[in-house]
Amino acid sequence: MANISVTYSFSNGSTADATEVNTNFQDIIDGTSDGTKDFSISALTCAGTATLNGAVNLGNATTDDITITGRIASDIDPKTAASNTLGDSTQTWQALYLDNGATDGGAVYFNASSTAFLKSDASGADLDMGGFTGFDLGASCVIKTFGLSDASVAASGGDITWSSDAYTITDTDGYSVLHCTTVSTNRTINLPTVADNNGRTITIIKSDSGTGTLTVDGEGSETIGGSATTCVLREQYELITVTSVGGEWQVTGRHIPGAWIPFTTNITNMTTNIQDAGGHYRRVGRSMEVMFGLEYSGANTESTLEVSSLPNSLSVDTSFLDEPNFTTGSDELVCGTWSMRNGLGGFFVGGVGCQQASGNLLFLIDNGTTINNSTNTPLTIADGDVFTCRFTLPCAEFVL
Repeated sequence: MANISVTYSFSNGSTADATEVNTNFQDIIDGTSDGTKDFSISALTCAGTATLNGAVNLGNATTDDITITGRIASDIDPKTAASNTLGDSTQTWQALYLDNGATDGGAVYFNASSTAFLKSDASGADLDMGGFTGFDLGASCVIKTFGLSDASVAASGGDITWSSDAYTITDTDGYSVLHCTTVSTNRTINLPTVADNNGRTITIIKSDSGTGTLTVDGEGSETIGGSATTCVLREQYELITVTSVGGEWQVTGRHIPGAWIPFTTNITNMTTNIQDAGGHYRRVGRSMEVMFGLEYSGANTESTLEVSSLPNSLSVDTSFLDEPNFTTGSDELVCGTWSMRNGLGGFFVGGVGCQQASGNLLFLIDNGTTINNSTNTPLTIADGDVFTCRFTLPCAEFVL
């Protein structure tokens, strides 16, 4: 296009009539409005809406800056589909922000029918993918678990610090494995809401050998494994893996090391002149296996030898003591054996009996007789006598 021109030229001292002047003004008006003339100025400010009809070129060099201060109020569509890009291999955009309000978190579509897409839910927590028939990776690529990571939980120095002896897993913290250190304090891991974590798998490990227990607790009345709302981890390296499926935390993994753990025997009577006492226990499924021994350094004339509780204040689950002979509530179910050797070479054996009513342990000889030093049954305790026993009983606290 040509530049704007006028019909008449004037010089200093010349005279022009009104017709010539009006003609020149009309030439300028026509040149700025008929779309056939070039119009070049150094700067242009429009106070109102500017309408540019026809093709528009912005800048004539890559060094020209185009600044948009206002906001885009319309869709931006290419003239020809699949022929233009947004950015290139060297001129890249920094970030892309998407949000579709309460509907979803925005979507990226890969076909004209909008059936192949990537989009998130409204909260931005879940990413959905649809419309694809395959998912291909390059030869050197690997799949990493999305949004999941390990973390240590400790009183100090861990990724997470205990708060009031507990940590509550959130819907968005992304942890899949928690390594927990309890030391000597009982701690709690609170699971997140089942409904908001569908498909999520979490593994919780008691990492240390401290005496403190680790309780895994479902939110409110939500169950773990279909019945219990809690699961207690007691041993070092004991773990539980749960997955949110069908509205509950299902147990998809469970490891109980079953290592022998030392404990202090809790015996009633026959405690005088004990010079050495030691015991160990271990978990076997929902039961506890116990073995301990006593060595005497002198005479003992106390009454019936009895154990009133399991190690670490755990208790017998008497609901499993369903021996048919239990009719009075005081009969004993034999659950192990004991032996006693005196310094003169005598050797005695018997059964370990558990009372259905109390869960207390008695050490039976025969016909309901129990070890009783006040009646020298089965022998008179003296220096060098040794008592040992081993038994297995269901434990009320061993649920999962």
